[in-house]
Amino acid sequence: MKRSKLFAWTGTALVSLLLTGCNLVSDPALMKQTLITRQLDPQGLSRIDASLAIMRSTHTYLLKATQTYTEGSNVKTADYFGTISLPSTIMLSETIDGLNAVIYQSGKHAYVNMNGKWQSAPPVTNVLPWDALAALLTLHPPRQVYALPTQPVLSWECDVYQFQETIPQSWRGVVPASEWPLMPRDALYTLWIDKGDHHLRQMEIQSTSGVPSLGTVTMNAVQTYANLNLPVTITMPAGLKKHLEN
Repeated sequence: MKRSKLFAWTGTALVSLLLTGCNLVSDPALMKQTLITRQLDPQGLSRIDASLAIMRSTHTYLLKATQTYTEGSNVKTADYFGTISLPSTIMLSETIDGLNAVIYQSGKHAYVNMNGKWQSAPPVTNVLPWDALAALLTLHPPRQVYALPTQPVLSWECDVYQFQETIPQSWRGVVPASEWPLMPRDALYTLWIDKGDHHLRQMEIQSTSGVPSLGTVTMNAVQTYANLNLPVTITMPAGLKKHLEN
């Protein structure tokens, strides 16, 4: 089955988009959903900053991510699950538009397995979503941060914070010029921060984005981070090793 135009585009940009959350424009309808239960928290931004600073000590983590796209009447879902060992060793399984694949990366060399065949792929470079968010908040702090009711994420009880982030034009200086047409105006972020150790456990980004040749694409991305700093061993798949030896 061939991928739609939407997934032809996301096939090359999805991992970067998913891990950074920067190419997003918020959907006002989504923002109204939490107005009843959230409360303004003057200390919210400092607590978020403190959590992101703690996350900088992360060297391994398990990523579970789901990103839902709406293009007109079409709704598509992309799922990612796997382990990342910083700075650049990655093993992820992905399902996009019903197609399954495996991504393996070591250093600057990345490969993808689709339909049982390994091939070279662009390396994943944005593997520090908390650093990308911290840089964004430093460049352009949100005017208001809201606290939502405490919620669990897996086994962790979490404080929940939400803010609308308006991305300034100066952000263009830190992304490739080819991505400027996808640059956002706003994004609605929701963060789940562990009440015990203050690690960032989950991030959700609700948005719409104007994509050239596609029109308006609505996206909802949820990323969950687990097994922080646990020992992991990521080895090259046997099939890939055989492929490279041939």
